[in-house]
Amino acid sequence: MGPPFSAHYDFSLSLLTNLAHLPNPLTTPAHKTGRALPHKSEEEAAAAAAGEGRERREIAGSPPPAAAMSSMLSAFSQWFVNPRRNPLARIHMQTVSSRLRKYGLRYDDLYDPKHDLDIKEALERLPREVVDARNQRLKRAMDLSMKHQYLPEDFQAVQTPFRGYLSDMMDLVKKERLEREELGALPLHQRTLP
Repeated sequence: MGPPFSAHYDFSLSLLTNLAHLPNPLTTPAHKTGRALPHKSEEEAAAAAAGEGRERREIAGSPPPAAAMSSMLSAFSQWFVNPRRNPLARIHMQTVSSRLRKYGLRYDDLYDPKHDLDIKEALERLPREVVDARNQRLKRAMDLSMKHQYLPEDFQAVQTPFRGYLSDMMDLVKKERLEREELGALPLHQRTLP
């Protein structure tokens, strides 16, 4: 039987911290480490030192590591939340859909206007019928929750939890807010009448 997990973890952690200060011989140039790499001759090392400027120019044309990491992270996050590509996201979407159907809600009903002023502004710009239908769905969901009941199965079957009504207006409101910030104007909620 081996050592307990915590002892193995402490040993691995101390080994990593001891090795962290050492330079990587594969990525650190020979003149910075103070020793030449064993597989290069002196001529190759001199040619490599002369070619460092050329390599720096080539690297300068490529995106910096932070930008490359950011684009990789962005691509990963887009894949991670896309239910068409990621099976875990698909399972999550189905779970959320079934829970919203039980109470007769839509996903856009979950946005809180007190949490974000852009949502409040978008709701104020929507037609009155859409806002009234939203309020009725929320009241019905609260009533069902208080009674510890769900909608009947036939009503759950006709629910459309991911049919959006708020996202287009929210995008417009956010775009206007960003434009106002670029122009230096005060946000709508901070303006006062003289």
